[in-house]
Amino acid sequence: MNLIEEKLRELVTESVSEEGLTLVDMTLIQQSSGAILRVYADKLGGITVGECARLSRKLEMVIENESVFERRWILEVSSPGLDRPLKTETEFGLKVGETIKLYYSDEAGNPAELKGKIAGAADNMVTINTDDGQFEIDLAKVSKGQIIL
Repeated sequence: MNLIEEKLRELVTESVSEEGLTLVDMTLIQQSSGAILRVYADKLGGITVGECARLSRKLEMVIENESVFERRWILEVSSPGLDRPLKTETEFGLKVGETIKLYYSDEAGNPAELKGKIAGAADNMVTINTDDGQFEIDLAKVSKGQIIL
């Protein structure tokens, strides 16, 4: 991570937190014509369009005040979306109560799937309630979780 990305991550993380949201992901794409900063934020129960707009205005002001970019830049702020795979403890924690299909490796290392509701995520584990009971899966063994609509 270069100095610009480090500074941006610091500014974005602080601003997102001040808005009562969680930073899910941030990407910076450098192009010859300028830069594109994509910020994905969420909260338990989901983020609203209004919250995205408010965060966008705040980030524009903070980033401009800090003079992070020397040339043209574009900011995109959005929710992670329902089709984005869940991978981290934070992402699973924000989706407690949602029905998902979880793809992981079982104890023998074989591919496995679970379908159920997210009951919790802590200590690098995700807990899933299924029709067959409750399962705790180590996040290191999870390839992804996909929300089922």
